[in-house]
Amino acid sequence: MDPSQFGDQISMLAGWFSNWNLCEQTIALYSLLTRITSTQARFLSLVIQNTFEDSIEIQCLEREANSTEFLSQLRRETMENALNQLLAHLPLLRPGASDVRREYLRIIPRLILHSIEKGKYLPKCRQLLSLATVHPAFLKEERNCLSYWLDRLDRSSVENKNMDQGYATASTIFDSFNSIHNHRNGVELRESMPNLRNCSTLIRNTAASESALNEMKGKVANHGMHGPRSSDPHGMPAMSKTSVPAWLKSLRLHKYSHLFAHFSYSEMLNLTEDELERKNVTKGARNKILVNIKKLPDRVMCLQRVEESIQHSGNLQECLAELKQIVATPMKPSMECLVDNNISLESEFHFKSSNRNGSSQSYQAAIDYNPEIDDIASPFTKVMGKVCAHILVSQADEDIVNNYLSIIEKALLHEVKLFGSKHMYGVEYIVCVYIYL
Repeated sequence: MDPSQFGDQISMLAGWFSNWNLCEQTIALYSLLTRITSTQARFLSLVIQNTFEDSIEIQCLEREANSTEFLSQLRRETMENALNQLLAHLPLLRPGASDVRREYLRIIPRLILHSIEKGKYLPKCRQLLSLATVHPAFLKEERNCLSYWLDRLDRSSVENKNMDQGYATASTIFDSFNSIHNHRNGVELRESMPNLRNCSTLIRNTAASESALNEMKGKVANHGMHGPRSSDPHGMPAMSKTSVPAWLKSLRLHKYSHLFAHFSYSEMLNLTEDELERKNVTKGARNKILVNIKKLPDRVMCLQRVEESIQHSGNLQECLAELKQIVATPMKPSMECLVDNNISLESEFHFKSSNRNGSSQSYQAAIDYNPEIDDIASPFTKVMGKVCAHILVSQADEDIVNNYLSIIEKALLHEVKLFGSKHMYGVEYIVCVYIYL
């Protein structure tokens, strides 16, 4: 190459380099280093050793970067300060310090989750993930996992930048991301530290994982997750076709399933004891049905309690039992379901009822769609992500894992979109867990 042309290129590269932030500079240098020969690497190592002296400040930073005590204290810092500290210390993490490495793997996902939920400091989160994906202190499988979710973060940020739910719906990925493990291989989990070392099974490469995920989404779609649902003659979704019988079966009242065949969700909520008595439902069964119907509006509050219990290391078996009960209940069609199935709002909230007092009359649902009590999908997806993380960091046994996967399967096949399109960045992760655990 002509010397003047080479000099121009070096000047151009130096100009770019000076305009990058420290993380970008580090990644650029790393990328160049992966392209050099062993001789060049040894030469550069000698240059570095003889050019740069370890200052007192660097020695102090390195001690802190390799101290679990220092890292644990970051959890009491503000979000911004903790991110700045990690960006300054992570490059100085020494390979081989497994306890310290695990501490980083516990802190980083939590910071990213919090940032995504608040919509703040996302560029710094990306820098932190970028550094972690190339850091030699992390195992190859851990770096692959971090790299995959960095890619997913980039995609979700781009695709959702104009959507109100953009960051919130992406958050569930990171609720679970910090603890993907291949549980069946007997990974040792210490304290509450998510160990990512077996992520290679999940994401040997991005393309393979994407392909498997798309395949699973296709299976779910074939089971009705995204497909059109049947409607009753009055234009209402025939929810009772599957969810009500399954719910009654869980209550050991499946013998009465046929009585609900033509009830809409709103009609079911307004059932009275007299109506059930006229249909020859026994007194004990009437009471049990009505008591459980009255519990339906409390499910969002129940999910909030489950979330709080998980955050305070509550009984995981009890949390799963609550989730299992919720996923078995009938639910009001969400706005998303109505739009997807070309069901008008008028037909959802105003319909003809012919089973009240034996006459046909216009009937308006007792309540309009109220997200605070009717939107089960959003809090359910969020809680399922947190349960996933808690299962894997608490050394949960195989029974608990199987119970969790069973709930996922029921949720994916529920006729109401528990995992709707606006939650797909969250459910995408959970589906991956479903496939590979």
